[in-house]
Amino acid sequence: MYKKVFTAVVIASVVLLVVMRSGVIDGGVHISSVQPSETMPGEEIFIMGSGFGIAADEVAVLFGERSVKALEVRDDLIKVKVPQSAQSGLLSVAVGSDVSNGVFLRIGSGAQAAMPPHGMPSMNAENGTEKQVAPPGVEGAADNPDPQMRMGGMMTSHAFYSSKDAKPAPDFTLKNEKGENVKLSDYKGRTLVLNFWATWCAPCLAEIPSLENLTKRAEAADFDVLAVSVNQSFEEIKRDLPECGLKVALDPKSEVAASYGTVKFPETFVIDAQGRIVAKFIGAQNWDSEAFAKLLQMVSKGTLPGDMMVEER
Repeated sequence: MYKKVFTAVVIASVVLLVVMRSGVIDGGVHISSVQPSETMPGEEIFIMGSGFGIAADEVAVLFGERSVKALEVRDDLIKVKVPQSAQSGLLSVAVGSDVSNGVFLRIGSGAQAAMPPHGMPSMNAENGTEKQVAPPGVEGAADNPDPQMRMGGMMTSHAFYSSKDAKPAPDFTLKNEKGENVKLSDYKGRTLVLNFWATWCAPCLAEIPSLENLTKRAEAADFDVLAVSVNQSFEEIKRDLPECGLKVALDPKSEVAASYGTVKFPETFVIDAQGRIVAKFIGAQNWDSEAFAKLLQMVSKGTLPGDMMVEER
C-alpha cells in the first residue's frame, strides 16, 4: 500500500516538474539581465532570467512593440538576434500571454545610442565588479557615461509593470506649503511622477535639478510631478534648499512613503491615468533622459511598459 502511494507521489512530482518547465504552469517570466547591454542590429544577445520554459516556438522577445522568435531557449536563458530595425529601448519576453519585466537595451555605437535614465542598470560590469559613476553635474560624471551609478552607497534600480502586475497606487491626503490638501485623486486622468525625498538625503539633492526640469516640462505636457518630502517642516526645506522649483507636499511621519513601500530615498513611482503604479525607480535618476521621456509618452498613451504587442513574424 505504502509502496503504491510512494510511487504515485513520485510520478505526480515528475509530471508536475515537466509541466512547469514546459511553461504551462510557471511562477511568471522575469528578466534578470541582458548580455551585452549595448549591441548592434543583427548581433546575437543572451537574456538571463527565469520562467522562459523550454518550447522555443512559444517564446517571443519584444523589442519595443516589435517581436522576434528566440533562437535558443532554456528555462533561465534565451538567445536571440537583434532585428535590423530595433532601436534603443525596453526589451521584454513573452511566453504565451505572460509578459516579463522590461530592461533597457542600448542599440548602436556608444556615441549614437540613446542613454537610459540613471538607475537603469547597464548590467555589463565585468568580473562581477560595478563601476563607480558620479551623478549628473558632479565632477567626474563626464569621464564615465555608464548609466549605472552609486550615490550615497546605494545602487539605483528600476522596475516596470504590465497590466496584470500593476497595482492601484495608495491614496493619500497631504498638505502643500500653502496649507492646501493634495490628494492622489487630484491627478485622476493624468500621468503622475511621484517622488519621495528629503533635504538630508544627498542622492535626493543630486537629482533635484533634472527633477525641476521635468516639472517645468510637465506644465506643457499631459503629466504632473509631485515631490513628497519626509522633512519635518517646510521651514526645514527652505533652510536646506532656499531655491526649490518642485511642487512639494509634506509627509513628516513618512506614513505615505511607507504605504508605497519606500525604504530608501529617493524613490519615484510613475502612476498612470487609471491610478496604477506602472514603474518604480530606486535612487537618483536623470529625468532629462530621452528614455524616460519615451516611457512617459508610452504611459500617457495608455500603454503600460510591460504590455508589448506580440506580432507573428
